Amino acid sequence: MSSTSASGILYDGVDADVDVVDVVIAGAGVAGLACALRILQRQPDTKLAILEKRRNESELCADVGGGYGVTEKVVSIFDRLGLADEARKKFGVLGDVRFIDPIVKKRAGIVRVLNLHGGVTATRGAMQELLTDALRERTQQSNSHGNGTSIIRYDERVVDVKQDKDGVTVKSHRGTVVRAKCLIGADGIWSKVRELCFKNNSNNNVNNNYPVTAKEEHEEGQQHKRSRRSGGGASSVLRRLTPPFLRKKKSKGEEHPSSSSSLVRSPRFQATPFNNAFESKAFRAANGKGAICWWGKANIDVSNLDSNARTDGFVSTYHTLRNGVSMFATSMSNPSRVIWAAFTSAETPSGHMHATTTTTTTTGDHDVEMEEEANVKDQVIAVMERAKWLPSSFAVQLVDRTAAQDITRHPIFDLPPSHDRSDTSRSRVALIGDAAHAMVPFLGAGACSAIGDGFSVANLLSDPDLSVEEALATYSERRCDGNARNARRSRELMGYTLCGSRLLDSIFASCRLHAPLGLLQHELTIADRHNEFVG
Repeated sequence: MSSTSASGILYDGVDADVDVVDVVIAGAGVAGLACALRILQRQPDTKLAILEKRRNESELCADVGGGYGVTEKVVSIFDRLGLADEARKKFGVLGDVRFIDPIVKKRAGIVRVLNLHGGVTATRGAMQELLTDALRERTQQSNSHGNGTSIIRYDERVVDVKQDKDGVTVKSHRGTVVRAKCLIGADGIWSKVRELCFKNNSNNNVNNNYPVTAKEEHEEGQQHKRSRRSGGGASSVLRRLTPPFLRKKKSKGEEHPSSSSSLVRSPRFQATPFNNAFESKAFRAANGKGAICWWGKANIDVSNLDSNARTDGFVSTYHTLRNGVSMFATSMSNPSRVIWAAFTSAETPSGHMHATTTTTTTTGDHDVEMEEEANVKDQVIAVMERAKWLPSSFAVQLVDRTAAQDITRHPIFDLPPSHDRSDTSRSRVALIGDAAHAMVPFLGAGACSAIGDGFSVANLLSDPDLSVEEALATYSERRCDGNARNARRSRELMGYTLCGSRLLDSIFASCRLHAPLGLLQHELTIADRHNEFVG
């Protein structure tokens, strides 16, 4: 990489050769790449360095894990980056959402179709390739980088960060030292930048089991008693069943804890009998024992499963939920490929599942322990059978026609939602994407929020009227609340859908069948309204 090299700088009391750049980004996932692209677009002479822990571009763009659903609002970011046409050409352009009831016999269980245009769907590998290729082309046009030289430094894992009033010094495990005006942590849910620079954060612990302490149990019980004495039972239930846009809005102070607090916990239990009596049970059933996901890639023509599959070049997304098991599937631009994900609580209807081998891999911005078993396909089928999903349904047929080697299983992780601005930026260091607000994949907002973060922080850093500290503080102020709301809502949806409640199961089924299509569209796109990017 072409950058200014400075010698004679002391690092831990020792002279070190230091590469001096303007901005250093940890992580080359979708958030980091979007940030770098926008910075170079607005200020081509900016010197950038991206420290990426994967060993090469092949690993970075590997087609592992699931897919990304990119909404119309985020496609507008691609448009401003000059990538929208290429994205629509390479990815599947969303045409509709199809709701499946796997216990209905006719039409493979497909009970309703909602037209929803504007977004795109892509595999993780395809998205990484698009952004990486665009960054390579942008780098070649930049005067501040050598012709053809990539600004992504592979096999460089951040191990130390030192911040002072003038800048940030970052060291990798290979001994590389980079000095910059600011550091953007885009290194995923297991962020080393967060660990080093945000040690006292409320969202510094990755969650899988969501343990409930004895103190929380006591506080929850006392809160429940107070709510019952206040006579809020029926009205609280009705409030939870009322669509969000019809509820009486709370003031900002009531909606979440004060952002000035350094220890903001996820508002897991609200002060209503319905939430305390049911939601806590839901979270113990789904989250208290953890949640797991199966990712699958089926090389089949979707028309073999859906007799009314689209043939006009658009793709469909399929949503399924019944009896504590949830599934999402998407047909790709290639009509002979379907990617899917199935979810259930770790203590599944078929009993505990134990992995025979464990390997570490990367899914999006996530580093996870992938659990691999010879009978992983049989496990998915067994879970669906125990949930009384019909063998003729779209969902079961899709899994049945997926090769066993194309199915992987791993636990679900997220970070506690936080409205505290200091959880995402401090002086010259900021966190974006999964490093700041990793979400469970139940709202489809993770990748969209990450791209919005990268785009926003790049716009603010490129503003000549703002200092680096002001730019990063403004980023946190503008993005923190919306990301926290989406993260919290994703948690709630996971708790509701995986808890196995017959009542909620019936409610969800009735909504899919009878709710106005406008209401369904509102609920499906609600995350977009919280993803307000800057610039």
